[in-house]
Amino acid sequence: MNANHETAETTLFDTLLIKSFEKYKQDWCNARGYDITRIDEEIGINGECYVCLDEFEINEFQDKDYICTLLDADEYEHYKILFGKE
Repeated sequence: MNANHETAETTLFDTLLIKSFEKYKQDWCNARGYDITRIDEEIGINGECYVCLDEFEINEFQDKDYICTLLDADEYEHYKILFGKE
């Protein structure tokens, strides 16, 4: 793989990861009835908080069934290409 391809793939991965993480945080808040603008990421709300980006990348981002519920069709197609998941 050439350097330009690796850079493009890394950029796509990072963009998709951040987009997915933002949608995950909103989904997490919606599921609990929390206003995302009221979450203090240092202390959470009512003793809970969504996972950090690193943990999200290792767990939720690897769960294709969950990710397909967060991403729109085009984003999910890119996800499947990056991860080779059908």
